[in-house]
Amino acid sequence: MKKKLLALLLVFTMVVGLITACSKKADLSCWDTLREMQKVTSGTFSFDIALKVDTTEQTSEVPAGVADALKDLHIKVDGVTQSSKGELTKASMSFKYKLPDSDKYEAITDVIYDGEAYYVNLKTIREFIKGLNDASISPYAEILKADNDYLKITQDDMKFLTQLSGTSVETPDLQVSGDNTKAVQILSNKVITILEKTSKNVKPEMVSEKDGTYTINVDNNNLESFLKSLKKVLESDGDTLYKEAVTEIKKLKNVEPSLVTELEDNQDKFVSSTTKGIDDFLKDFDKDAKGELGYKMNFSLDGKEGSRKSKVDYDFNLKNTETKENVGMSFKGSVDEGNKGEVTVPKESTSLTAFMTSLMSTLGVQ
Repeated sequence: MKKKLLALLLVFTMVVGLITACSKKADLSCWDTLREMQKVTSGTFSFDIALKVDTTEQTSEVPAGVADALKDLHIKVDGVTQSSKGELTKASMSFKYKLPDSDKYEAITDVIYDGEAYYVNLKTIREFIKGLNDASISPYAEILKADNDYLKITQDDMKFLTQLSGTSVETPDLQVSGDNTKAVQILSNKVITILEKTSKNVKPEMVSEKDGTYTINVDNNNLESFLKSLKKVLESDGDTLYKEAVTEIKKLKNVEPSLVTELEDNQDKFVSSTTKGIDDFLKDFDKDAKGELGYKMNFSLDGKEGSRKSKVDYDFNLKNTETKENVGMSFKGSVDEGNKGEVTVPKESTSLTAFMTSLMSTLGVQ
């Protein structure tokens, strides 16, 4: 796939929510609804992602089998998150997939978090690999064997892996801090503010309202206007909003230090690098972005705190009429805060350290 097509996809990924319809509840504006949705962090959830990538350009970097799968690949994630006083205590997620020539979902794996360790289902991963019927990766199914179906990953295991790598990288912290979640919410709210300010100067208008429903629309007709407005907002308010976010995040006691470090390292170049990316894209917009372009996102939030329900679905489609390349992605998700669900932790598991030690012995690695 040509770089310009990928560049356009990245631009849309960066400015999530280009075409949005959201229910107007009480006195919440479309943007306030987005902000409120950031607070729904526990309950049962379900996500379904469909990818459709069709390109006439062949590349050795993408195996033929993978290219065929991407023409209509579905990934489904179902799970439960449980929290107490803003801290994640337990969670579980199951991952499934559906290929173009299939009418049912097959399991990839499931992951469970008990507040201290993660458990990964190795058995379903092995079955997933075998089900791909690819001779180049089938042998890995035999390698991924352990005494138990589940692989347990603890903080000590992460230290072991860090030492094994022989690098000086910081050992990742497996515990999910509520302050890390708050940090993400702070950053998300700043992005929403930027989009809100951007919308005020986009022509044709990107925001409309009818029968209590807001619609935000960015397509071929106003994409250039949107990006130019976004650039102006970043140049006038980007640095201030970024610094505000860093200041607020640094006040959180248990936020991941590496997150703060990364934000501080990018503080001076955030606006300049982003606006340069917009300029580079706009230079080739007329020449390389010809075709059909659309991004539609619908979301709603209902109920009171503790029993809120949020729904999100969006479709992204990009067709280049010159190269005949097509990129599509759809997403459907829902979160039910009132449904607490259940998280079952495996009674038996194999530690990651024991698994890696056995694996290295099998492979003859010293």
